[in-house]
Amino acid sequence: MRLALLGGIFGLFAGAAGVYFVVATVADDLPSDLKKKFLQTPAEASIILADDGSEIGAFHRGHRILTPLRKIPPMVQNAFIAAEDGNFWKHPGFDLKGIARAAYTNYKRGRTSQGASTITQQVTKLILRREKFYKEKRDYSRKLDELVMSVRLERQLTKPEILEVYLNLVFLGRNAYGVAAAADAYFSKTLDRLTAAEAAFLACLVQGPSILSRNVESARTRQKYVLNRMRKDGYLNSQEYSTALDESLVFVSGKSKAKSVAPQFVEEVRRWAVKRYGNQRVLEGGLRFHSTLSIPKQQAAEHAVKIGIETVTKRLGFAGPLANIEESKRKAFSENLRTVYKSHRLLAKESTVPLAGIPYQAMLSIEKKSKKTWRTNWFLTLGSEKFLLPKADRKWLEKWQWNTKQKLVSGDIIGVILERDAPTLFQPPSLDGALVSMENNSGRVVAMVGGYTQSALNLATQARRQVGSSIKPFIYLTALENGYTPTTKVVDAPIVMRFGNQVWSPKNYDNSYRGRVPMRYALSKSLNTVSVRLLQKFGLNSFIGTLRRAGISQPVPRDLSVALGSVELTPMELATGYLTLASGGQKVPPRLVDYVTDREGNVIEDFRRKESSVTIQPSHVFMLTDMMQAVVQSGTARRAKVLGIPIAGKTGTTNDYRDGWFSGFTSQLVTTVWVGRRGSNTSIGDGATGGNTALPIWIDYMSFAHDKSKENDFIPPSDVWLLKSNGKLTPFAHGTVSKSLLPWTRTTSARMWRMP
Repeated sequence: MRLALLGGIFGLFAGAAGVYFVVATVADDLPSDLKKKFLQTPAEASIILADDGSEIGAFHRGHRILTPLRKIPPMVQNAFIAAEDGNFWKHPGFDLKGIARAAYTNYKRGRTSQGASTITQQVTKLILRREKFYKEKRDYSRKLDELVMSVRLERQLTKPEILEVYLNLVFLGRNAYGVAAAADAYFSKTLDRLTAAEAAFLACLVQGPSILSRNVESARTRQKYVLNRMRKDGYLNSQEYSTALDESLVFVSGKSKAKSVAPQFVEEVRRWAVKRYGNQRVLEGGLRFHSTLSIPKQQAAEHAVKIGIETVTKRLGFAGPLANIEESKRKAFSENLRTVYKSHRLLAKESTVPLAGIPYQAMLSIEKKSKKTWRTNWFLTLGSEKFLLPKADRKWLEKWQWNTKQKLVSGDIIGVILERDAPTLFQPPSLDGALVSMENNSGRVVAMVGGYTQSALNLATQARRQVGSSIKPFIYLTALENGYTPTTKVVDAPIVMRFGNQVWSPKNYDNSYRGRVPMRYALSKSLNTVSVRLLQKFGLNSFIGTLRRAGISQPVPRDLSVALGSVELTPMELATGYLTLASGGQKVPPRLVDYVTDREGNVIEDFRRKESSVTIQPSHVFMLTDMMQAVVQSGTARRAKVLGIPIAGKTGTTNDYRDGWFSGFTSQLVTTVWVGRRGSNTSIGDGATGGNTALPIWIDYMSFAHDKSKENDFIPPSDVWLLKSNGKLTPFAHGTVSKSLLPWTRTTSARMWRMP
């Protein structure tokens, strides 16, 4: 048997030598494009960058970071050479000694435990797998192809070129292709920061990435083998070898590597990119999408939505206990920490101490202060700790008892969150919200929040809701385009309309009527009857034409209910219409990406030079802007005055308080906020208007996002005339008022018309 084996080995030597002779002999007839085929750029992830150049996401089938050999540290190169191909720098494409050694070892062990493929052969195999003819061949024929092509490859490429291709193609688990992607996936490091122990670990993964990346014990055994090979081959001295053996490896989890900055914005960019460049190019083309997102503004937006939704939730009142624990099970409950949300990890095995910022389930206990009194103390048990319920939280719970005629008892489970080392009540919000913010004139989307929690459904771009009174500025704009002015008197009085057997009688929010009032006042108070009358006078077609020129393309109901906001739009679509107003009548498309480059940094497309068109007369837009400022100064959005800057905007509230909106703009940014119940048309709660649900979120965000050091005023166009009306300077478009009535000359000075 042994003689047969030795004969086989010698036969293998002879056969391989013969193959080499044949390949070398026909080298002159090799295809001229062989080098190009093997050096063709491998698939690389496309990356999305924020406006400051930092990475916020990637699109890929497999994670790959292409890295030239000169940027791969020698320690990493040597680890893979020692692990996979000790004679790499010497052999002609295959290693006869390695083949013999592997055959002998496999015979002794009675199984295949060692391979004999060189790095060149592995590269050949990785490339040939793309070829149809290779997939259709039998195993022995494939092996021969690999051997022949490996020798050819060695004649066409230099050793460093082959090694560079290999270190960028090899699969190392965790969806990582190439050493740079693997260093990031396992250690969250760049290649230049890897230790010898970490480099050896990555090299050991080649033998079985799917298994070794999950089996620490097997991986550690293989890593020791690689380190030993590195020492024997002279890549490590004895001290370096000992240090590497003793080093404890610290891995990052797959979840911790996930990008958490604006995931819904990143997904919007992906959808846009696939539509424009195709799925394959986006996933494999190594494109760089230089986006418009501002990370500081995005973080401010996410914080504003989170705090705003939680505040509204708490204001709506306590919703009742989550459960009740029987007395016999209360001790066991207190020995573990449990979280309110399924999306949070259970911390019982990781921590016995509650952590700040994590929602937990706490157990209520109500105890008498003494036997002689009926007064009680309310405590919360959280893990092994017991806290006195804060007075404000107790009042919140007592109010629920009074309103519902129900009673809280010991053992009731209530959501809490730690603040300043003490728990405060936390109720999982049943509400949701969205925010979109864009730069005036350019349409650059600087922040986008698609929901209170991260979800596949982006409420900012995918959820259409009735917009309520947020649509009214476009009705008033239609009137301005037809000769009306901010001071034109309109009738606010009950109105009754009959449609067959049906009667429709729209009412104002407060059920009161004011007679003849200026348009400016009517918009500031969001008078429903005035909106209906204006729409009735100028017609649906004229109003729909205004919407289209403002950039709103969604279908519009063909009835007068649109005057009260029955139009269904996403926050992005509504913000697009307001963007036209904020840009002075220019129809500016929203933009997620400034420009796109290839992997070498060459610009493929630049969207910053796109020209916008003026679709609405600037003087009409400026008159409307002045009217919308009155909404903030004395109307339904008065609380926004706290920012101390000129703001034009409009609140929106739908029937039964189902949706709350605020869309508004400053001289820099236009921002739309929506609050409601995801996938439901149920009410937010009695009295929940756009002014007290969406507007506080808008204020919180804009207090950070608007730069007060820059120009804050709205600048009037040159064809706007100013008239002092009721003690206030009011803008008029040229031709809407007789010059003889003007005691003021026209001006472009914003400070002359700025409202007090």
